[in-house]
Amino acid sequence: MVAAAPQDFVRNALDSGQAILLIDGVDELPSGRRGEVRDWLRELTHSYEACRYVITSRQAAIESGWLTDTGFLSLELTPMSLSDRNLFISHWHATMQSVVSDEQERVRLREHEKALVRSMAERRELRRLGSNPLLCALLCALHWDREMHLPSDRLKLFEAALEMLLVRRDQQRDIAGDTVRLSSGVQELIWSR
Repeated sequence: MVAAAPQDFVRNALDSGQAILLIDGVDELPSGRRGEVRDWLRELTHSYEACRYVITSRQAAIESGWLTDTGFLSLELTPMSLSDRNLFISHWHATMQSVVSDEQERVRLREHEKALVRSMAERRELRRLGSNPLLCALLCALHWDREMHLPSDRLKLFEAALEMLLVRRDQQRDIAGDTVRLSSGVQELIWSR
């Protein structure tokens, strides 16, 4: 059982400047509401100046300089280089090792890490697919789940990922009952989004 947060935990974190506020999806707001959100952000950053803020959006969806008058920097997430991917893969596997108590599992994780790094170097479609942290993490999980056997092309990689995330994950956790079963076509639509 997880203990409840102390009373006024969030308020105290904001007041002390020890909070990091992550605000995502500004680009998903109707354009008519973005001015209202910009005003809210100005008020929030003024009220809690010592806090850190990260606001994410697709750059093409927001007009240039949307928040520059508030002191925010505009940065663009660029595709990860091969060395970035290798570092990410190393961190992913190290994190997995930190929660595994069995030494044999740790050895297997090290083997998987080396094999995935090698596959990334050899296979162009893996490098292209693993160019951002989310998809690189998906490749790590899929590589582990499939015992180092990743499908040969992009479509098969997506199908395997869908099957792992939307079907087998629930089966392995024995989540059944009245859950909704999605057809493969609906699953593909969800994945494409």
